[in-house]
Amino acid sequence: MSEEPIDYKTAWNSLRRLQRLCWMIPMVGFLLVVGIVPLINSRSIPALVGVVLILIVGVASFIALLKLIYWRCPRCGKYYFQVNEARRQTIPVIRIKACVHCNLLRP
Repeated sequence: MSEEPIDYKTAWNSLRRLQRLCWMIPMVGFLLVVGIVPLINSRSIPALVGVVLILIVGVASFIALLKLIYWRCPRCGKYYFQVNEARRQTIPVIRIKACVHCNLLRP
């Protein structure tokens, strides 16, 4: 059996990066929308720009959250945040301190 060694540091760094993205995308989007609203009110830019920006931020947030929910445990390879893969029962990401399958703790 020639299994590749598990690089836990890289795996945990990818989890932290996803968690930061899940927080940062909506925050940056909110700040952009707040900055654009006065320009839309003054008719400097069309309202469609604000709608498109909100859609882009919403889709980006959704994709980042899905990637976080479906992140795989570096030890067992199963979904870190899902109790039952068949029924897709997901525990809130904030409360999870260890893999629900193999109990690998977060650093």
